[in-house]
Amino acid sequence: MLNSQEENKFKVQLISTLTTLVYNNIYCSNPKDDIKASDAANALEKRLLGFRAELDIKQVLQKDKDRQLLDGGFMLPTKTDSLPHQNSVYFTVSSDAPDKYIPVYENLSKLDFLQMFFVTYSLSLETWSLSDELIKGESLLVPNTECLSFIDGSFTKLQFTTQRELMRSFTRRRDIYKAEYSIESKKQEINKAQELLKQYSITELQSLVAERYIYDGIIGGKVYKGMPADIDLITFRFDRYNFIEVKEKDLSKREPIGFGMDVHRLSNMLTMEKVTQIPYFYIVKHVNNQRERIYQGWKYVRLKGFEKAVEGYGTINGGMGMSTKSSEHPTLVAPKEKFIDFPSKY
Repeated sequence: MLNSQEENKFKVQLISTLTTLVYNNIYCSNPKDDIKASDAANALEKRLLGFRAELDIKQVLQKDKDRQLLDGGFMLPTKTDSLPHQNSVYFTVSSDAPDKYIPVYENLSKLDFLQMFFVTYSLSLETWSLSDELIKGESLLVPNTECLSFIDGSFTKLQFTTQRELMRSFTRRRDIYKAEYSIESKKQEINKAQELLKQYSITELQSLVAERYIYDGIIGGKVYKGMPADIDLITFRFDRYNFIEVKEKDLSKREPIGFGMDVHRLSNMLTMEKVTQIPYFYIVKHVNNQRERIYQGWKYVRLKGFEKAVEGYGTINGGMGMSTKSSEHPTLVAPKEKFIDFPSKY
């Protein structure tokens, strides 16, 4: 049992590691340019806010003892011109028992992924260690992992390290991108992240770090890849699985007044639902505005309902989300009236 001082120490290390992994994998053409560096810092903040929303909704959903929560997963195309479900590798990073995920993987396998992996780790802090192998000069608190492959309806432990097994699916880049942010900017962003995430438990932070260790650290900018996507969360209740997409959002500033979704993301999620026959739900953590971000409540809509609700409305250029301000993000907005207050009988 950790005392409060030890617990705080681990939290600081985990949040620092998380921030460093993500920040290092955000592309910035010129970190010494104030505008471009600001765009990268803004993209980092959006990612951290997204992580916060994911942790918050888990806390809400866990109150229903009939509902089981499963970790989501990543879809990563092995070709630069591919969409998330094309020529892709799928992997989950979780401390759960892999066999718990077999029914989900069986359904997801209908998407014809090139390979499906399950990366497992332990929550025991004794299995986590400080390492500077991923980013030179950065001491990161990372887990010891094992990699399993999903073949013919079951998981098989693979022979080599997680890094080697995952990287074998991709073509390595010779011109590996490496962020060159100043020491001061790194310190500033880590301090912001500490304030944003310090209220969460060690276990909750471990889940974030483990995922980003694989996605941003081991894979990161080291390989050629297409448009990525992920499943934020999977729920199981009354013999039914659901895919969950969760975002922290304020209301749109123009008609229709409501909540939006990136067009490409929407298309991929609808394809996933159609092929797997697993319902997809869009859950929004409503905040008052993008500056204060005062919590207003949870809203949700079935993805098919969202698709129907946006009919007749054109796209707008949405927020920067996971990218920078200079990027184009065609977004469809559904009126707020189409969303249902949550918690309810979801």
